[in-house]
Formats: sequence, structure tokens, C-alpha cells
Amino acid sequence: CSCGDGAISDPLIKAGYDVYSSDLIDRGYGEVKDFLTTNDKVDNIITNPPFNLATEFTLHGLNSVNKKMALLCKLSFLEGKKRASVLFNQDKLKKVLIFSRRLGFKKNDKKGGLMAFAWFIYDVNYNGKPMIDWI
Repeated sequence: CSCGDGAISDPLIKAGYDVYSSDLIDRGYGEVKDFLTTNDKVDNIITNPPFNLATEFTLHGLNSVNKKMALLCKLSFLEGKKRASVLFNQDKLKKVLIFSRRLGFKKNDKKGGLMAFAWFIYDVNYNGKPMIDWI
């Protein structure tokens, strides 16, 4: 879900993974589909959700996966009373992998961006506090 132009999907496909890609908006890549209204059940989800819908994507995703979900979100996703009460108290967040270098989202961007990002890795079979590391 939220495949955009395939920046996450393409490397996974090239590495030999079976990937299904979708997005709410037709960007010429993947199937046009509203993730938040689907009832599909999949093994794993990897996504860079819209910032303003990251909590909703996470909650819906946890109900949609059999195994794991990885979300590329701003590091500030760790903040917020709502996420603390409806999301982080579920103890399904297994890892937070923080990028040591700011990510640039434009091609050939050598300087990086202005925001700090991390991979938030959820495991529906996990029950505990998250491990934090840097990549």
C-alpha cells in the first residue's frame, strides 16, 4: 500500500520477492486501491504511509497482516497521546530502526532531507517493548 512510484517495491522485486503494490492515487505504478477500506489479509506489509494517516495505516495494517509490517515514518511518529493510547500500548512494535543520515527523497540527493526517519517494524506475534537501533 502507498507504493507511489515503486521506490520500495522495485528493489524488493529485483531481489526476488513476490510483491503486490497498490496506492490510492494512480501514479502509474501498482493497482489503484484504498488500503484503509480493504479487508485483504497478507503475510507482510512494507509501506511509507501518508504522514497524516500513519496511525490509521498502522492500526489497519495490524489487522491485515499475519506476520510483520514495516512502516517508513518520521521519527516524530513516536510522539503523541493518541498513538500512545491506541497503538503503542499493544506491544506489537518490535523494532525502531533510525536512519543515522537524513533521507533525501529526490533522485541523486546527496545531502539528505530535513526530517528524521525510521523504520517501525511491527510483529503481530510479538508482545513486549521495542528495540531501538540505528542504520
